[in-house]
Amino acid sequence: MTLLISLIIAFLFIGIGHKFIKKNANLCYIIAAVISIILIIFEYTKLSSSFPLWLNNILSIFTKSAFSTALFIVVMYTGALKNGSKLIKILMPIRAELSIIASILTLGHNIIYGKTYFVKLFTNPESIKGNVLLAAIVSLILILIMLPLMITSFQKVRRKIQPKKWKKLQRTAYLFYGLIYVHIMLLIMPSAFNGNVIYIFNVILYSIIFLTYAVMRIRKAFTKKKLPKVYLNSVIAIGIIIFLAIGGSILYFNNKERKSNENTITNTLKDGTFTGNGEGFRGNIEVEVLVKDGKIIEINIINSSDDKAFLNKASKGIIEKIINEQNTDVDVVSGATYSSNGIINAVKDALK
Repeated sequence: MTLLISLIIAFLFIGIGHKFIKKNANLCYIIAAVISIILIIFEYTKLSSSFPLWLNNILSIFTKSAFSTALFIVVMYTGALKNGSKLIKILMPIRAELSIIASILTLGHNIIYGKTYFVKLFTNPESIKGNVLLAAIVSLILILIMLPLMITSFQKVRRKIQPKKWKKLQRTAYLFYGLIYVHIMLLIMPSAFNGNVIYIFNVILYSIIFLTYAVMRIRKAFTKKKLPKVYLNSVIAIGIIIFLAIGGSILYFNNKERKSNENTITNTLKDGTFTGNGEGFRGNIEVEVLVKDGKIIEINIINSSDDKAFLNKASKGIIEKIINEQNTDVDVVSGATYSSNGIINAVKDALK
């Protein structure tokens, strides 16, 4: 849902302000940098934890890099559009500017999350879940690819580079787009496998966006080189197979996880107090679960890095559901998805 909102904002931003962006590119870069710096200050000083939930939801569009991802999606689709179309005439003149703005905002996102995940990656990698560890590594690779692309997108820098060398460097953008998809899938696929409807929707949405782009871009390249249609049909077939494989995997692991949850709760639980950990929005969430007479009696959050607004909203709904249903297979709280999943996974960990 956050991506859809970000795409709408990006389309409005470009549709209304494309002329302004071209004429005042430097000002746009400064505004993007100021937004990033303010958000970094909010996060590092934990001022955001005192903000109301609605404000944190708005800020999360930038802190989670949803808006910058939306801009990158626009940038990558620009290269796949039909030459001479009305849309490409609007987007192509500001393509470089949009990519720079997106890169600046993305750097802010990485600084915000880097204080937790990059630090753990180099100091205590064992404390990070496998998918998050891989996502952090992919993030570093993305930064290394993005920085040269961003720097060489500035007109003054571009003029100093030979056209062939510049074009060769810019082709690494294809790898960049692909790794964005990989990074996102690493973070959201596990929750989709667990049957989280919001995450399943996000997996489908991102897959449609990125696979459609791949088909469109390859189709444009084939059309330009006048290659036989059999090659294009093969690419489309591969895209469909990948999409079906992702969907099939979600259904398989969702079914497997549901059976696991049923077994976990239906089996008699040992009485006692148990602790478990799960990955929330800002980092680890630690819970304490009290089991009496084979039933979950009480769940307490004893440690968390998540914002209080998100954590409180998630805990009120999730803890009550788990205790009432005596099951960890419960729906997340809308608007606090990451914290909800962190609590659920922490309870699962405690009951192992």
